[in-house]
Amino acid sequence: MKTIAKRPGFSGGVVVVQFPRKITAWLICAGILMLHGFSYSQTTAGQINGTVSDSSGGVIPGASVILTNQNTNVVSHATTNQSGFFAFLNVQPGLYAMMFTAPGFKTVALPAFNLVVSQILTENETLTIGSANETVNVTAGAEGVMLQRSSSDLGNVIEAKEIQQLPLNGRNFTSLLVLVTWS
Repeated sequence: MKTIAKRPGFSGGVVVVQFPRKITAWLICAGILMLHGFSYSQTTAGQINGTVSDSSGGVIPGASVILTNQNTNVVSHATTNQSGFFAFLNVQPGLYAMMFTAPGFKTVALPAFNLVVSQILTENETLTIGSANETVNVTAGAEGVMLQRSSSDLGNVIEAKEIQQLPLNGRNFTSLLVLVTWS
């Protein structure tokens, strides 16, 4: 950093501070990185991940995982890695169905489930030995409910019907906080 107190031919006592270009560049980069954290928290996309294994607990590398958006019929494909892990990133909220297939194993089809805003869903699946033509349809007691086991984050989706039926005093949006469970 340069500090110039007096220049020749200048009678004033003004101090001029001039930062080198490298310091200026570092300050700009640091500011951008600090703002990046704020922009990340505003995303609505979720994630679906998990591990595919066989009935003995061994992982199945190369298994095919198919995710289908039930509203738009958009199909996404993933293949498990050597650890049997798969991941779908940046999944938009909506109603989805999943199917797991691997050579020498029965196909497993999960019922439709709802992925909500910023949800991280872990779905570990066990495949049984059999023909790929055989399909195991999984049914759940609570239709469309999947547990979020990847994160302990708390969140809540407030449906439009709930918002319309709630008497808001003065149209203050903070009154919607009473709908959120904090346990």
